[in-house]
Amino acid sequence: MNVSVEDIHWIEKVETDALGEVYCAETRVGQVEKVVLVRLFHRHDMDAEYFLESIAERQALVGRQISDQLLTSLRLGVVEGRAFDLFPYLSGSSLALLIQRAKQHREIFPLDVALFVAAKVANGLRVAFEAGLDGNHLVHGFMTPHLIRVSEEGAVAIGGLEIAPALHTLRSTATTFAQFFPYLAPEVRAGEAPHSSDDVYSLGAILFELLTLKPLASPADLRIDHSIPDELRYLLNRSVAPRFQRIQSVGEWLRELKALVIAEGWGASSPELSTFVAEIDDRVHPTNPDTSEFTAIDRKIFAQTLKQHQVDKDPSPELPTTDRDDLDRATDYQTAAVARDLLH
Repeated sequence: MNVSVEDIHWIEKVETDALGEVYCAETRVGQVEKVVLVRLFHRHDMDAEYFLESIAERQALVGRQISDQLLTSLRLGVVEGRAFDLFPYLSGSSLALLIQRAKQHREIFPLDVALFVAAKVANGLRVAFEAGLDGNHLVHGFMTPHLIRVSEEGAVAIGGLEIAPALHTLRSTATTFAQFFPYLAPEVRAGEAPHSSDDVYSLGAILFELLTLKPLASPADLRIDHSIPDELRYLLNRSVAPRFQRIQSVGEWLRELKALVIAEGWGASSPELSTFVAEIDDRVHPTNPDTSEFTAIDRKIFAQTLKQHQVDKDPSPELPTTDRDDLDRATDYQTAAVARDLLH
């Protein structure tokens, strides 16, 4: 697959997780320049060519605007020898990072907020399932918090529809794949063909972690945790049961959740989620800066920043070669972050 990346203007790295790095960038989508997010997968975990082969069956989804709750890919390909997924921009962070921050601050998601997030994720999965592909229902198959984004305004959207088949190849790198175990049905972990109830298991596992801040090691965890209301525990038990005993579709799961929310008088909305996000935002308790090694994209970002600063000061000279040499020797991402702060 020959995919052009020359028109991508890299702005900054916004996250690093088990899948790779997520960058904010600008590029042309159709006839319009847009801010987007680009996920670069770890080189050692994702063979770029095999990635392209794995996603071929879902290539028809790329560029389709199905729903605001689906961050469908705008472009897929390889850059600097690494597989990438370019998708619409949404402010905020991944749900995985939000959970991590909540754990740092020991802030369990309020019941109403957790149910709101779960309902939004379920609705996105339902839309994808019903939209289908080539006349067939579409199961996501790899629904983890890393592929869910939560904006500062309380919007929730899911991504990864196109790349889910490729993510199953991470099974060959056991250390990486194990990080996704709590969210994947046992049948998925074992490499079985996708089933409509697999995403239901993911929903149950994610909701359990939001309510307890503990990953679901096994369905037995539900039996020993007493912080979850009994009415909700019944739904969760049937979410993570063996494949043909669990709730069979995300649509059915969502209907049961909504009925339970109404019956129990629970309920939240985007403002409540936004408030919770603000409460645990690391502006209050800054996290340690990312000190991972520079990637080729990091060097491009740093070079763009230095070059623009030089042009602003003196439009005539080019960025000196010695500066570029120094840049190539940079290995600390914190250096780039500090430099950007100093230059602005």
